[in-house]
Parts: sequence; structure tokens; C-alpha cells
Amino acid sequence: MGLLDSIKGLFQKLDYGNIDPASVDVCWRVDHELEQARYKGEAPLAAALQKHGLTSLDHWEKVKEALIDRHHQNPEFEAAMLRVRQEYQQQLMRGSGPQG
Repeated sequence: MGLLDSIKGLFQKLDYGNIDPASVDVCWRVDHELEQARYKGEAPLAAALQKHGLTSLDHWEKVKEALIDRHHQNPEFEAAMLRVRQEYQQQLMRGSGPQG
């Protein structure tokens, strides 16, 4: 990337896709969903990206970085990370009980 591309990048508005940048939970929910989809394969990952209006994992990383920059001083942002992580752990525990 040349200097001109870098300068242009400073003035371009970031496309958040279908993600609400004001939400403190969304960063962690989307991050978890994309991580899980990535382990399932290319088709689930592509579907998850499309669901959130993202074009690629690189696009998501830019959005995630912008969300972290936007909310990093908000204590609710860290609380949301912990809350979302706990919700997913509880779902996993409920789904991993004895079968049959």
C-alpha cells in the first residue's frame, strides 16, 4: 500500500455492515459467532460474514478495531465482553449434558 492509499484510508468512512457501532455487546457477539463459524468451515464462515454485512475476515478485523477504539474507555464494553462470554459458556454447558 502506497502513501496515497494510506492517506485515502484516513478519510474513508468505515463500512460497519449490519453492525450497530453504538452497541457494546455486538462486538463480542459477532466475534464469537465468526470464530465458531471459522472452525466449521468456509461455507458457515461465509454465511456468518454475509449475515453481518461483512465482506471478509479482514473487513471484520477493521470493524472490530474501530469498535474497540470507540468503546475501550466505557466500562460497559468490558462488562459486555464478560457477559457475552458467560452466556456462550452456559449454552455450551447446557448442550454438553448427558445424552439419551
